[in-house]
Amino acid sequence: MREHGPLHGLGPPHPPALKFAAEPGSLIVLATDGLVERRHEDLERLAAAVEEASGFPEEACVHLLEGMTPDGGGDVALMAVRLNRLPRAARRPEPGPGRTR
Repeated sequence: MREHGPLHGLGPPHPPALKFAAEPGSLIVLATDGLVERRHEDLERLAAAVEEASGFPEEACVHLLEGMTPDGGGDVALMAVRLNRLPRAARRPEPGPGRTR
């Protein structure tokens, strides 16, 4: 029997947390490795394709799938979210005299 990594669910309980700063209007893309088969080359292509993506997240997903998987691709899961500024009524008031956050 060939040696493999640990069985699914037997590794560390949680993956490490990832924190990043994102501005309103930023496009956040989550994808499985089916979108980038050749790691270094395809990650650079993916980054360039995300930079080119504009409009609604659905349009960005179509653009990325067409650009990264021209032959229809394999097993790919893709999700895109564009961050919007909160409506003024939903924002917290700025701290001022007598106000705290």
